[in-house]
Amino acid sequence: MVLMIPLINTLKNHYPNSEIHTLQQHYTAPLLAHHPAITSVLIDRKKSGEAEGIHGFWAYAKWLRSHAFDAVIMPYLEPYYARLMWAAGIPIRIGDGQKIFLRPWLTTPISLNYRNIMRHECEQMATLAKGLDPQIPFVSTMDLYLHDEDHASAKNLMTTHNIGSDFVIIHPASGGGNRPWSVAKYAAFITMILDKTDLQIVLTGAGKNEAQKVADIIAAITASDAKNRVISTVNQTALRTLMALIAKARVVVGTDTGPTHIAAALQRPVLCISPTKFVKSLRWGPWETRRHIVSASDACDLVCRPYKCPVSTCLDAIAIETAFDALLSLNTASVSRLCRETLANKKLPSWEGLGVGAFMPSSLHIGILIRHDDDMAHYQAFYNFLKKSGFKVWILRAALSPLALLKHIWAHDLCVIHSRQKPLGWALLRQIAALGMYVPPVWTSATARDGEALTELYCQTFISPSAR
Repeated sequence: MVLMIPLINTLKNHYPNSEIHTLQQHYTAPLLAHHPAITSVLIDRKKSGEAEGIHGFWAYAKWLRSHAFDAVIMPYLEPYYARLMWAAGIPIRIGDGQKIFLRPWLTTPISLNYRNIMRHECEQMATLAKGLDPQIPFVSTMDLYLHDEDHASAKNLMTTHNIGSDFVIIHPASGGGNRPWSVAKYAAFITMILDKTDLQIVLTGAGKNEAQKVADIIAAITASDAKNRVISTVNQTALRTLMALIAKARVVVGTDTGPTHIAAALQRPVLCISPTKFVKSLRWGPWETRRHIVSASDACDLVCRPYKCPVSTCLDAIAIETAFDALLSLNTASVSRLCRETLANKKLPSWEGLGVGAFMPSSLHIGILIRHDDDMAHYQAFYNFLKKSGFKVWILRAALSPLALLKHIWAHDLCVIHSRQKPLGWALLRQIAALGMYVPPVWTSATARDGEALTELYCQTFISPSAR
C-alpha cells in the first residue's frame, strides 16, 4: 500500500481538482488518514467478509456504483476485483494488460514489464496512470502524514517504556515477500550494538508468531544491560502510533516490508537486510530515503525459491559486522567517536544518490563472458570499476556451451551478461533461464566507467529487444 503513494501523488498533481478514493483492507486504512491527496478511504467489503456469495458480490457492486466513479485503477489486479469493477459499471477500468485472461474486464490495459528490473514498484504502479493520460508526468514522492495525536500516542509509549531519543527500531519479521534474518543473527547484531554504542533497541511486530520471534531474540541477547536497553513493543502499537514511533527512530532495520517502507515514506534512514536473490532491491527496496542494503546472496549457488528453500545459506552469509557498519554509517550523529573512526577505516562499498541506480549493486549479479585472451584486457577496467562499486561480478572464462552458460546463470542469478559477441543461441537460452529466475538475464557488449553512465546503460539494456 505504501508503494502506491507515488501513483496517488502522480494523479493528484496532474488532476488537482479530482477526488481520489482508495479501496483498502481495514488494517491498512489508517496509513492514508490525513493524506492531502486522498478524498476518502473505503474499506474492502470482500476482505472484511461482507460480500460473500453471489448476492454479496452484486450488493458490493451496487454500493460501488452508487459512488459514480469515473475511473478505477487496479494496481493489484485480481479476477474478483476486475469483475467487480466491471459489474459496478465504472466507465474506465485500468489494470495490467500482461494479465491476458483479465483483459476483457478492462477498458484500458496498460502493460507492466515486471522483467525490467530497473523499474521500482513505485514506478511500475505509477505507469498505470498513463491509462488516463499517456503524457502524465511521474511524481516520485512517497509521503505519509502524522498529526499531533499520533505523536502524543508515541510519546506516551516511549515514556511508559523509558525510551530515550537515541533508539533504533528493528522489525525482525517479514510479511512473506522476503526471508527474514534468523533469531540468532538478530540477537548477535543487537548484542554488538549494545556493546559498542549507547543506542536503545526497540523491537516491533504484531501477532502471535512475531511476538514469539521477538521473545526468542531477547532471550538470546548476551549483553549485560539488555534488560534496560532492549524494549519490545510487539502488539502494543496501533498502526499510526507505530508510524509516529518510526518517525522518531534514528534508523529502522528490517527486510523490505511494511515498517521499512513506512520509514522511507517518513524520510527515516533504513537498513534493509535483504538476503535472497529472488527479491530485488531494485524492485522492492526503500524508496527515496537514506538507506543501506545488506545482502550476501552471492554466497548461495541454488536457484532461488525464497518461500520454499530448506537451507539458510543466504541468511547465514550476511556478516553481523557488515550490518553493524552499515547501521553506523546511517547514524554517525549518535554513536561514539571510536565507532565513527572504526567506520571511516572500513570504507563500506557505496553507491551515491537516492534513485533506482543506488539499488543496482545489491540487485544485479553480473557475468562477464571471456572467450579469448584479448577479451579480458577489454573488460579489465570495467570489471575493476564494478568490484570497487560493490557489485557482485563473475568472470566466465571458458568458451562456454549454452548449457554450461545456463548453469552459471542459474547458479549465480546473473541478471546481465557482458560479452563482445552475443552468446550462442541467446534468445532460446534466455527463455529457458526464465523458467528458474524472477528476472531472466539481458545481454550487452557495452561498458561504462561511472555510476550515471552505468545506470543509463542498464536502463536501456533491459528495455532493448536486441538485449533479449
